[in-house]
Amino acid sequence: MRRKSTTADFCIIKTMGTVCNKSEVVHLDVCKSRIIFKILAIYSFPYNYPEFSYVNHGKHTIFVGDFNTHSPMWCYSDINEARERVQEFLSSSTFELVNNKEDPYTYLHYNGSSYMPDLLMATADLYKFTK
Repeated sequence: MRRKSTTADFCIIKTMGTVCNKSEVVHLDVCKSRIIFKILAIYSFPYNYPEFSYVNHGKHTIFVGDFNTHSPMWCYSDINEARERVQEFLSSSTFELVNNKEDPYTYLHYNGSSYMPDLLMATADLYKFTK
């Protein structure tokens, strides 16, 4: 029996940059059974205004990371300006937000507060497998 191999390719797309766009983004392509799955991971500095021009809106893509954006869509009681960019990205792309209000918090502060700065988005073809 022939075993199908899995291959991967990693690259850094963006390193921490200017004052107006402080974020780091890495990209991983994983090829399995002739299908290429793309994984993007981001860390966006607090009070940053991320831009998403580097995101390919194709199929088989997961976008995950610490976006440091506040929105009731992902369980914050307040909002910040960066959430506008993430919400615009979601409304203008094939990505769907996987997080929901029943998910556990991903940031637990020593003072007892908890938040969900980490978001998981998937293109529509993968999103259907998350529910």
